[in-house]
Amino acid sequence: MSEEIKLDLLWQELISLRPTAQDLQLIMEQVPFLADRAWNLFLSISPSKTDLRRLMQKAPPLREYAWEKFLEMEPTNDELSEIMREDEEFLERAGRKILSQNPTNSDLLFIMVCSDFLMDDAWKIFLSREFSDEELFHIINNIPPLREKAGQELLKKNPTNEMLCEMIEKIPSLRRQAGQKLLEQNPSKHELCLIMTSEKTLSAEAWRSFAEKCPTKEDLIQLFLSAKCDVPNAWEALLNLDPTNSDLREICEIDELKIRASEEMLKRNPTKDEIVWIIKNVLTLREIAGEKLMRMEPNADELRLIISLSIPVSDQAGKILLREYPTQENLLFIIKYLWKLQDRARALYLASNPTEEEWEKLIDVDPFFRDTPRGRAGRRKKLLLEILLHS
Repeated sequence: MSEEIKLDLLWQELISLRPTAQDLQLIMEQVPFLADRAWNLFLSISPSKTDLRRLMQKAPPLREYAWEKFLEMEPTNDELSEIMREDEEFLERAGRKILSQNPTNSDLLFIMVCSDFLMDDAWKIFLSREFSDEELFHIINNIPPLREKAGQELLKKNPTNEMLCEMIEKIPSLRRQAGQKLLEQNPSKHELCLIMTSEKTLSAEAWRSFAEKCPTKEDLIQLFLSAKCDVPNAWEALLNLDPTNSDLREICEIDELKIRASEEMLKRNPTKDEIVWIIKNVLTLREIAGEKLMRMEPNADELRLIISLSIPVSDQAGKILLREYPTQENLLFIIKYLWKLQDRARALYLASNPTEEEWEKLIDVDPFFRDTPRGRAGRRKKLLLEILLHS
């Protein structure tokens, strides 16, 4: 018996048992040979919209038939919105259907978010309606291609300070207009910071309003961190509030203010950690900071830092390292970096009766020992090991 005859017989038996809509959906999804017959029978038992939506998703050969039948049942805009969410193939068609049957503003916003192709059509209908500030704000936040148009409409109405701040951050072409309107609406210190850091043409006016609100150190530091650069008048205002080195250290993260803030730190009894940070990060203050560190009983790590960066007090640091911390590691470090102290460091190193491994470290660091019998033997051994390990 052929497979088709077998399916025919099974189909006849299934019909006699009165299959449900769900049974027929399974046949249409999984048995292509019987899909047309199952579809015709499916239509005869008055399928629901939910049944048809399932077919659109699960039975590719019948998707178009199911869509046409679905439209005959006059779906609501909410039901069509569900189609747009779930099925990309029908997104545009479902959207067009919504546009043709008196969409609400919520429907239009949904279409603008979901469909680039229908976005302009939905926007035109939206503009012909009454709409709220909140709806325009939703467009600014969620639909980048329409931000500028929505912002222009919002500026004609009564936007809140929050809305204006969002426009300043997201719509460069409207930044000045939004900032000017915000200045007229009793902005907070945080909102004034946003104006100063975003729209330079309004910076002076915003600073006057900001200064009238008696900003704290924290307000001024936040202003600098937001601007990521200097702000006219703000530095002098901060100094008048006697910032701590911790305050200044925060500002050091801003490249334009790093040197100025570091200079102030050095005037205000900096800790060793603060001085080390300046030595590592502010080249123009490295010498001053190094001298200051040398007066604070530096440890071995701090002495090595001074030496490795060739700060003018390096020789002084090397002498302290030899006297206070004459480990083999530090002796090798001095041999490598400070030629004036090499002889003394060599003598101390050799006096410690170095092992074979320690000799090899010395030979690696100090060219003076490379042409000695021991140095030549060490190089030969390395060469032999490399040949053996790679042969």
